[in-house]
Amino acid sequence: AIPGSAQMESVIPVNDLMDSRIPVIDFMDSAIPDSAPMDSLIPVNDFMDSANPVRSLNDSAIPVSALMNSVIPVSALMDSVMPVCALMDSVIPVINLMSTAIPVSDLMDSAITVSAQNDSVIPVIDVMDSVIPGIDLMDSLIPVIDFLDSAIPVVCLMDSAIPISALMYRVIPACALMDIAIPVSALMDSAIPVSSLIYIVIPGSALMDSAIPVRTLDG
Repeated sequence: AIPGSAQMESVIPVNDLMDSRIPVIDFMDSAIPDSAPMDSLIPVNDFMDSANPVRSLNDSAIPVSALMNSVIPVSALMDSVMPVCALMDSVIPVINLMSTAIPVSDLMDSAITVSAQNDSVIPVIDVMDSVIPGIDLMDSLIPVIDFLDSAIPVVCLMDSAIPISALMYRVIPACALMDIAIPVSALMDSAIPVSSLIYIVIPGSALMDSAIPVRTLDG
């Protein structure tokens, strides 16, 4: 689902859920309300009123700037994809699509280890009681799972790394912020820099009965 021109020295194979490196439980079990019509805009709501509240990382919320008064253009979520603009000098916070954030255990002492931004390895905290090894994000393949005949391809990130934690009923949310850094609290007081994230595409075949209400959270 990713245009060839958007590839960054990487190919994103869509693997079966059983063989996937990053299993994501199907959307049918997730609490994604039907909200966005085709070709509409998803307004970014206040955290307290939003369908995707950002829960705590290490018991603290993810501070996000410039969220209000923004919208995320969403293409047809039914049998379509949701392209995301390039996120230059931004970060992709670990957010969830249910009422809680993707549970990130103590990021100071957790299994989420981000090495040097080049050739970093991302160990992933347990998903359904199993540890999923990360993939080298530099000139490597990012295997993405197949759920309900769909997948969430993530383009190769150059000089960056995205710590991913427990993906139970979760995906990596994507938004269309440009040049906005979203510091992730409890992550050793630093943000997760992401450069040249060309596209995050969410094919809509897994979204048959739901839309993705996401906020402008870079991820």
